[in-house]
Amino acid sequence: MENAKNITPLQPTPSRSLPSWITPAWIARTRAVWQPYVDHVMSDEDAIEMLKTIGALAEVLFEPAPLDNHAVVDPPAFGMRKAG
Repeated sequence: MENAKNITPLQPTPSRSLPSWITPAWIARTRAVWQPYVDHVMSDEDAIEMLKTIGALAEVLFEPAPLDNHAVVDPPAFGMRKAG
């Protein structure tokens, strides 16, 4: 975790448009967790991009399914055959 010493805190920028859940604490935590696994000193922008990507994935995974019958996927659509 020696690279963590090189992490500079997020500098507020008025033009920066971030989701409200991406806080300086989340940015710092993301940098601290992922820094050992990258070959360069992570910037705040690196961490923000990672957080935005994870946020987009979470939106897709946790989006409520529509209540109509069109949302149900029939197994044959995946190349499976019905028995019989």
